[in-house]
Order: sequence, then structure tokens, then C-alpha cells
Amino acid sequence: MDTVEVRADASSFGRVARSLDEESDGEHLRKDLVEGFRAALEPAVDEVRGALMQMASGGLAHAGEPLRLAVAQHVVVSVGRRSAAIRALKTGMPRGFWNAPKRLNQRQFRHRVYGRDVWVTQVGAPGWFDDTLQRNQTRYRVAARRALDDMADRIGRKG
Repeated sequence: MDTVEVRADASSFGRVARSLDEESDGEHLRKDLVEGFRAALEPAVDEVRGALMQMASGGLAHAGEPLRLAVAQHVVVSVGRRSAAIRALKTGMPRGFWNAPKRLNQRQFRHRVYGRDVWVTQVGAPGWFDDTLQRNQTRYRVAARRALDDMADRIGRKG
């Protein structure tokens, strides 16, 4: 059986070992990659928030937090182990309206007036989330890919 043996010179091997020691089990690499994704996708978050805040508002005055503002504050970049996404979180919505981001993305929806047994039909803005992200999807993918390439270059330089 034929074998192929590959040997690295001692200096290259030492550089890789030092690079790994400097990164302390990859924690710094992961942190920097997350920061890179957040920076790359933050313009998308700003565009989604802007589209939401441009939605017409004709609600009655109330003592609680404005719904559009609450939803806009909960649009975030979420970075996992294998992906990065822009999400509108359900947590933290005012008056227990957990599905507010999804409902505002519909043409209209019915809901009970908080504190009373009265139902109203509220008008949403279809596409404030989906259409806004779809319009510049290529730009966001390129920015995310650039963040990955920058991290790959960083790892390559260390080796």
C-alpha cells in the first residue's frame, strides 16, 4: 500500500500552536464572528425598523408603551452556531400581545381592547418585515459572506 506522509516544518507548526493558544479555545474567534455578523446585518435591522415605524397609526391614546416602538426595539440580529438571522422577538411586547410582530405583518387582525371586552379590527402593514428584507437580500448575504471571509482570513494569517 502506498502512503503519503506530509510533514510541517517546526516553525509553521509552532505558529499554529501559538495562534491556537492566543485564541483560548476559540472563544475570541466566536465573539469576533458574532460581532462581524451583527455589524454586517445591522443595516437590515435599521431598514426593517424604519418600515415598521412608517406604518400608519390611528390608535387611541393609552398609558402603555406604543406597539410599533416596542416591536421595533425587539427586531434583532440573532447569531447561532450555524446561521445568522434577523428576527422580531415575541418577548417583551406590551399588554401581553406576544404575536404583535406577526400580526402587524398581516393586512388586518382582530384583537381585544386591553382591559375591556371589546374587539376591534386593526390594520397592519403587510410586508413591513418580509418585503423589506427581500428587497436587499443579496446585499445582506454579501455582507454576511464578507464577515465569514474576514474570519477565515484571520485564521489563515495565524497559521
